[in-house]
Amino acid sequence: MMKKSIIGVIVIVISICAYVFTRNNGNGKEVQELTLLLDWKMESFYSPYVLADVKGFYEAEGIKINIIEGQGAETSAKLIGKGEYKIGTCNAAATATAIEANIPITSIAMVEQDAVTAIFSLDELNIKVPRDLYGKKLGVRHYDISHKEYLAMMQANSLEPEKVQEISVGWELQPLLTKQIDALYNYAYNMPIVLESQGYKVNRILVKDFGVIGYGSNIIANNDFIKNNQDIIKAFLRASKKGWEAAIANPEEAIAILKQKYVETNEKIALATFQEQLKWISTSQKVEIFSQSESKWKEVLSGYESVGIIQSTIPARSVFTHISLE
Repeated sequence: MMKKSIIGVIVIVISICAYVFTRNNGNGKEVQELTLLLDWKMESFYSPYVLADVKGFYEAEGIKINIIEGQGAETSAKLIGKGEYKIGTCNAAATATAIEANIPITSIAMVEQDAVTAIFSLDELNIKVPRDLYGKKLGVRHYDISHKEYLAMMQANSLEPEKVQEISVGWELQPLLTKQIDALYNYAYNMPIVLESQGYKVNRILVKDFGVIGYGSNIIANNDFIKNNQDIIKAFLRASKKGWEAAIANPEEAIAILKQKYVETNEKIALATFQEQLKWISTSQKVEIFSQSESKWKEVLSGYESVGIIQSTIPARSVFTHISLE
């Protein structure tokens, strides 16, 4: 009786294992669970990853993806460096500062090929070039990467930040609308688009148009995870790239899928912000999506050092790695 019971249990276990293995994907690959840590709350900017999940791109690569919201690029870099998460979205500046602090992460893909900061204002104030900020009140967040990129722009144009009045603000637009400040900075595809969706005419000073060489959002991974899990990294990047390509080809579908998964999404604003973001995506710069180069990283890091984003010279090869998706 005991022997029959043991045999029965073994048969059941084998059957379950066989079921798990064969159900995971049509290629006979066992599905690996992977958590993608975002660097902020769910927004339109992350819709390509949601699309890739819903359309089965990750599953086809043998990955069961879990997408969770984050609390800032710097926090994501630290958590991924600690190994609490293996992979996530970030930005180039937070990546560089983390690596300078010996946090073991590496940039494995670049999403935005330029610095994305804009200094924006209501059209009536006629602030159109950096010098127009002289004598004006600028809403600032000194901890924000956009503040550093603003300073880099002023430096690149031989302008004196001291001639601009700084007013500390949070993440609300109200100080701008109530005339407490004249201008504010943020990602070009975020707050300015929100204002325009409310019927305001907005002027933008794009730092990339005034001498700031930068990268924007990227994907980072824990160094040990990269070393020991090349196949999973490649599979994740292949699926994510397909998600981005599909979202670029059909932004409306990407936002509709985002709305299905995250019902609080404002589709009108989400579509407008995502379409604006696409101006910074790799394909718009005539390079392969997710591309990053040593020569561009050298320029970016040199700029970061000159304005104090990083305090020392960092070799470009220590910040990123090229991963072939073949």
